[in-house]
Amino acid sequence: MKNRNWNDEHEWKWQWIVAAVFVLCIAIWNKAEAKTTDYGFPPVTMDVQMANGNNGTFLCPSERWCYIKALEYEARGAEQYCVSLTMKRDGKVVWYRRYQ
Repeated sequence: MKNRNWNDEHEWKWQWIVAAVFVLCIAIWNKAEAKTTDYGFPPVTMDVQMANGNNGTFLCPSERWCYIKALEYEARGAEQYCVSLTMKRDGKVVWYRRYQ
């Protein structure tokens, strides 16, 4: 025996509308945050000014890492080719060293 209701359409439109509204609500109220460090601490940067004009900024994972990097520079002769090293946390000077 054949199924006589094979041609009936199902009303699925309201389910798609509910799903679309749900996804739209999640997209609107979801708050995207970009953190600069793993634990939400303010970023630590080290500005390097060199005598030949090649200046740069390092983004450090911690103040300790920046200080160790400064000691490595001094071991390689930073007094000769660096003008200054300045370590900043969230834009405020934490530590600096002037060579020339």
